[in-house]
Amino acid sequence: MTLQSFHRRVIGEGAPVWARPVRTVLAGVSRIYGAVVRARNARFDAGIGVARVKAPVICIGNLTVGGTGKTPIVVDVVRRLSADGLRPAVILRGYGAVGGGESDEQQLIRRVCRGVVCVADKDRVRGARTAIEHHATDVLVLDDGFQHRRLGRDLDLVLIDATCPLGFERLIPRGLLREPVEGLRRAHALIVTRTDEVGPEVLTALRERLTELCRDMPVVQTRHCAVGLSHLDGAPAADDVRGRRVFAFAGIGNPESFRTTLTHLGAEIAGIRWLRDHARYSPGVVRAILRAASAAGADLLTTTEKDAVKLGAYADEFENRLRVVRIEIEYVGDGAAVLEGLIRRTLRSRCAAGEGNPIVESAQ
Repeated sequence: MTLQSFHRRVIGEGAPVWARPVRTVLAGVSRIYGAVVRARNARFDAGIGVARVKAPVICIGNLTVGGTGKTPIVVDVVRRLSADGLRPAVILRGYGAVGGGESDEQQLIRRVCRGVVCVADKDRVRGARTAIEHHATDVLVLDDGFQHRRLGRDLDLVLIDATCPLGFERLIPRGLLREPVEGLRRAHALIVTRTDEVGPEVLTALRERLTELCRDMPVVQTRHCAVGLSHLDGAPAADDVRGRRVFAFAGIGNPESFRTTLTHLGAEIAGIRWLRDHARYSPGVVRAILRAASAAGADLLTTTEKDAVKLGAYADEFENRLRVVRIEIEYVGDGAAVLEGLIRRTLRSRCAAGEGNPIVESAQ
């Protein structure tokens, strides 16, 4: 059961009677958590403990736990910066990395953005300085850093998943919010993802709510689009999944979105196996997936790019039956131009502050 499905079942409308005491306990914990978060935010709002580094920082984050489709946005922004002749570096925490290895997100970004520096460090300030001092980067992309406020930033882009937009508007663990919804007002722009997976009435209600919270803030709408299939080694696959029985598995924050993508591609879902976000694959897990796929009568197995980077050691076990769905971001309307304009203005502003040098350090 995913976080979202748990909250819909236990906390959402129509929750069973037995869930009432659970909701009461979770609400109490949420109040304590909320008090801590508000005190922490007040400290950073006053500028206490914020460190600035010698390069512009573009933060891509979200307000909720669970997957908002962040990695394709990070990849898109990195590609735009590289296309402009800049040397971007991605700074991330490295969730799920084991024994000094790379996390799934780090491996994926390296695979699809060849040559781009990725620095994983729980201390994002230290990671940023490492990128600048040792990799000659001139712009930083802070992955999942909206709440990591110790590192100062020049542009805050906050992602909102249209399929579960504001985390039931309750703080964790009662809801999915990492901080109160008012925190959105710190952002410079909001990016609504997966808009094609909800109806027009949902989008209308979401736009109205965002206008209430963040009047006049730019709101960009996007879709996650499947652009093809590949083999486990990254080579393009000539076939497709339309009309075929597939067994889907993934360890991502919002696996139901992956199921929706497969349905849109015309696949017949023979079975699914969802793992926790950033899950590691072991021989036992892979064997269990293969047995389940066989029992379901699946023609193919499918997974995400983020999972695929962790499965290279099991290529022989899958016997060329695994297809990886490649996802890219598509902007709705003038969304791409709005984002491009925000990035360019941010870099120009930092350049002006440094009298022509975009790599300047603000007073700490």
